[in-house]
Amino acid sequence: MGMRAGGKRRLVVPAALGYGERSVGRIPPNAELTFEIEVLEVLTRDD
Repeated sequence: MGMRAGGKRRLVVPAALGYGERSVGRIPPNAELTFEIEVLEVLTRDD
């Protein structure tokens, strides 16, 4: 909510809400996950 097309945000997920103590592929245990999000297009229910 509140983002428009072209908007950018950084989403940080603490380890407890991510994979926790598990290792998944190249992601080590207890890793904080960081995502860079960019809204490319906003669609409504009518689209």
